Amino acid sequence: MNTASAIKGISEVLPQLKNTEEFNEFVKMLQYSSNQLIDEIQSQRDLTYAENGMLKINPVEISVNEVLSRVEALYKNHEIAKGKYLETFYLNNDIKIKTDPTILIRSLSNLVKNALEAIQANQEVKLLSEVTNLNVKFIVWNEGVIPESVKLQIFQRSFSTKANAGRGIGTYSVKLFVEKYLGGKMDFVSNPEHQTSFVISLPKRS
Repeated sequence: MNTASAIKGISEVLPQLKNTEEFNEFVKMLQYSSNQLIDEIQSQRDLTYAENGMLKINPVEISVNEVLSRVEALYKNHEIAKGKYLETFYLNNDIKIKTDPTILIRSLSNLVKNALEAIQANQEVKLLSEVTNLNVKFIVWNEGVIPESVKLQIFQRSFSTKANAGRGIGTYSVKLFVEKYLGGKMDFVSNPEHQTSFVISLPKRS
């Protein structure tokens, strides 16, 4: 509803603008809000399917670096990344995994978005991967630390630390998608020494 209201507000302002630069800026805002609304609708649809056991997955081979690249492309120049840093670390020896790229990239993107929203200007989010004998881990790190009271509720469906209602399905949905449909694990670590890392772990072979 917040995104739809933003689109309505921008569309009402546009006809009144005389300055070309200001007009173009509002057009960009409208495009951003429209894309966000589409993504929210698709995410909510997929979540409903997932909760009802109806989500269909399409596993194909994709390289780890390709996954990282696609997620980076989504948020490198995103509105929420303005004044912040998103640094991606690619594998020197890239490997392929068999998974559903759409679900994995959407899940990882959700974590990157949350991380960018959690930090202040001039702070950094890191996106990287680690390969073990059995697993491939996708890691999203940021400089913040999650309070203990929040940690206990972070995977609850409707919990959110944001003021925007309806935004609390992020980590809940990622965990559901990864563990029920991708055959992986999703967890996090957050403390003053290492800051905060969310980790999606998938089997190397599937």
